[in-house]
Amino acid sequence: MANQQNTSKASSPSKILLDELFQSEDDQFLDLFVQFESYEFLKHFSIKWMEDARPWARKQLIEYLHGSLNHPGHEVVFKRTLKLAIERDDDELIAHFMVALDGLVRRNRTTSYVYNYRTRQSYRREYLFAKPNRTVREQTGRFQEFTYRKQTYRTPLPDLLNRPHNRLFSQKTRAHLRRRVWRYFRFMAYQDATRYTDAMVSAFALYDNSYFSSGEAILDNWSLMHAGFFHSPEIAFTPSHTNIVAG
Repeated sequence: MANQQNTSKASSPSKILLDELFQSEDDQFLDLFVQFESYEFLKHFSIKWMEDARPWARKQLIEYLHGSLNHPGHEVVFKRTLKLAIERDDDELIAHFMVALDGLVRRNRTTSYVYNYRTRQSYRREYLFAKPNRTVREQTGRFQEFTYRKQTYRTPLPDLLNRPHNRLFSQKTRAHLRRRVWRYFRFMAYQDATRYTDAMVSAFALYDNSYFSSGEAILDNWSLMHAGFFHSPEIAFTPSHTNIVAG
């Protein structure tokens, strides 16, 4: 038995046009850049982007980080630029990564029923849950092919569609990247308190009202909660989430 599919692709974007837009500082650059999906191309272009010293190129990267981050194949762009920013001790840019990563994780209130075998009663429990919403490459015309008694059959499979609310990375990878960014600032706090304070003041200013739309959204700003409330007895931290202490 084998799974097969056809991938629906539009005409490939032009690399020549992208390079022209990048060199001429055309603001249409980002609109075209997000259409690319090739790992090798995006990896090499990310390095080129980071090596460009023009203020315009940096501004475009920051705008990219604060965009939807729902572009298939762009995991390499995010990881490569973050790695280079850390290697260069680029406090300002890493602050933008910190804010962008906090915005990628949003949990929703969910209810379930738990049965207590001792009391023989069930009770309603409310908890926060981060639904899977990883960005996917769209695939249409998918089917499953299998052979039975020397006869080949095909069963159609649902299309894979990239929903507007999807974002880069799995929930597990988002948590890993947030820890990586916070480790950078945590070590900075030990080595240079003044530099750390300046970096956090700049980072805090990047959080707009959309990051505080609900109580659970505030908690999901994991890095921000670490910076502001790490020693609070009412707050409990896990490697992935921030929670209110029971009671």
